[in-house]
Amino acid sequence: MDVDHAQPGEDETGLVYDPNWVEKTCSRVMRHREELETELKNYKANSIKECIRKGYIELGDFCLKIGELGNALKYYTRSRDYCTSRQQDLKSCLSIIKVAVYQGAWSHVSAYVTLAENICESQENESMPKDTGSQCLGSHSAWSGNFDASSRNVDLRPVSEVARTELAIAAGLAKLISSSFHEAATHFLQANCEPDDSNSEKAAPLVTASDLAFYVTLCSLAAFDRTELRSRVLNSPSFRLVLESEVHCRDLLMAFHSADYANCLNSLAKVKNLLKLDIFLADRVNSLYEQIRVKALCQYFTPYISADLNMMAAAFGTTVTDLENELAILIQKGCIKGRIDSHKQLLCALSVDQRCQTFATALQLIDECHRRCQAAILRSNLMRHGYMRGWSLLWQYDHRFEYPGLMVSKAGNT
Repeated sequence: MDVDHAQPGEDETGLVYDPNWVEKTCSRVMRHREELETELKNYKANSIKECIRKGYIELGDFCLKIGELGNALKYYTRSRDYCTSRQQDLKSCLSIIKVAVYQGAWSHVSAYVTLAENICESQENESMPKDTGSQCLGSHSAWSGNFDASSRNVDLRPVSEVARTELAIAAGLAKLISSSFHEAATHFLQANCEPDDSNSEKAAPLVTASDLAFYVTLCSLAAFDRTELRSRVLNSPSFRLVLESEVHCRDLLMAFHSADYANCLNSLAKVKNLLKLDIFLADRVNSLYEQIRVKALCQYFTPYISADLNMMAAAFGTTVTDLENELAILIQKGCIKGRIDSHKQLLCALSVDQRCQTFATALQLIDECHRRCQAAILRSNLMRHGYMRGWSLLWQYDHRFEYPGLMVSKAGNT
């Protein structure tokens, strides 16, 4: 609602409650709603399918504007019943996804993202050039119909590209909320949301290019290994322009990749409060930061047989005591295979005898196979002697040629 005509006040915001303005605004909203509903009723009375679809979309846009997300979702969903082309169905799905994201209905988002992706694939298959010989056959009306279809497919191609960007962002947000950071980063990297591209403006209702840069940076730092970080993020031709516009994200990625963990973690700490203001990242910032720090500790120790805790504490900008506590927790969880020597202040890797481990694994597999064979033999004997309910007659029927005496005795008894 427009608040430009509110009277100035004496408080911090400079606004006061204006009952006259509120009443006028509510009455204007009610009149506009009645007009849209009346138009939709007329369209239904005339059975004009395209007009009915537009009527539902206008009502959905109106409800979305005034904050009635439930009604907006209902009208957008009903508009799909009156779609006459895949392009219209795709736009309805995108509107439904946008409202579902605002509602936080992430299962709804995932379902309609899959549906919209199938529609995009169908559009791309239809837009592929067909055999020229088959197009030359037919009457003038058939030729004109093919011309219209081809021109329509040419117009759909940019729409499909923009749709794929919005779908990738929506799917990434759904994975981000579910703490699937690896899949979230994969989806975000599929979004063609360059700063100087028109797609970034069309994807703005969900996220901006700056938001996307932070999402990819945090999720990739938490989930990707060093090889993936280099090949899929730093060397990505489509994401490079986004990183160039967000220098802070690029510096974070470069610092982590070059093992400058102290600088990376300090830079992350500076933007932590800012990231907590993000509506999608707010509840995941602590989890992301924890995974990034754990990953940094593991990567630091991986190439060493023993690491000096003093040097390690200096690299991470912490004290030896706090570092020992962190490492003890990671060792208990199995993230780091090592032992802490508090006297020498060393973190030593566990020496594993590969030969003994191989023999132990082989013996374990032998015992497991022996146990399964015994269980199979026991089950077979129970079935044969009729101790398993429902299997006695079936066993006799399947083995009547192997045990003819059994069938004769049964026949003699009858």
